[in-house]
Formats: sequence, structure tokens, C-alpha cells
Amino acid sequence: MIGERMHSIRLKNNLTLKELGERTDLSPAYLSNVENGRTSPTLENLERICRALQYDLPQLVSETVDYHPLIRKAERKNVYRNNYRVKNELLTPPGVLMRGSCLTLYDGDDTEDVSLGHEHDEYFVVAKGQLRIVLNDSEEYWMEEGDAIYVRARTPHRFQRIGEGDTVLYVTTAMI
Repeated sequence: MIGERMHSIRLKNNLTLKELGERTDLSPAYLSNVENGRTSPTLENLERICRALQYDLPQLVSETVDYHPLIRKAERKNVYRNNYRVKNELLTPPGVLMRGSCLTLYDGDDTEDVSLGHEHDEYFVVAKGQLRIVLNDSEEYWMEEGDAIYVRARTPHRFQRIGEGDTVLYVTTAMI
């Protein structure tokens, strides 16, 4: 699919395979194989092609991913971490500019989940239970059901379930 999209962008820019090859230092035969799906480009080559076409690489990739906007609860993809203490279910389809997750912190496990900070902003909403979150090792917040907090990129933070019962969080991450 990437090759098909690359082909249409190249034609829209009125470029031949030879001209694109000259701009990328890739052979026209290789570019033809990519466009026809006979080979997959490396990330480095795909970046070179996108630069030559003056096209955004993340946009190209997102345009070629099968898009299914509805994620039903029973169809969520599970990602487990921290020795299976935290259940992480993805709420967004692949290839989009946001990532949504549903985190479940189980009753009886009061271990802190620690992050040194990500390269993207995050937005937490407590859907059930209570949560303690600490930003920059100094700002402590106690959150209840319905409370939300915005965490800027590269902000060290840690959180843990408090109170009785499971705590469920919805986390939205900007992937740009």
C-alpha cells in the first residue's frame, strides 16, 4: 500500500521514476519494485523518497494503514507490563496521531508505576477508583473518579492506585 500511495504522489508531482531516482540516489528499478509492492523500502529509503517528493513521512504511513475507527471493548489489544501488574488496553487504531489506552491498576497492588518522561504529552482521566500522581518528584496530586491531569512531554512522573478496589485510567497520548 505504501508503494501505491508513493506512486500516486510521484505522478501528481509529474516525476518519472528516473527523476525520482536522481533525487534519492535510488535506482529506478528499485523504486518501481517499491511502487509495485515487490519490495519494501527501508525506513532510510522511505525517508529519502518522502523528502524528494516533499511529502510528510508520518502522513504517508498513516494514509496506508487500514483505518477502522471503532474499537469495541471486546476487541481492544492488550499490552501487559510491569510483571502483569498493570493491564494496558489500546483504544485507538494503528497509524493515527493519538494513542488512547485504558490502564487498570489492580486492587491489592500498590506499586508505583514510574516514568522518566516521554517525548509526548499525556492526558490522564480517572474513570474508576483513586490515583496518586507525582510530577517532577515534587508536585503531588490525589485524584478521584472524573478527575483529569495533563502531563507535558519530558516530565518525570509516577503514579499509584490508592484506596479500595481497582483503579481505571484513560490515557491519551499525542504521538506527534
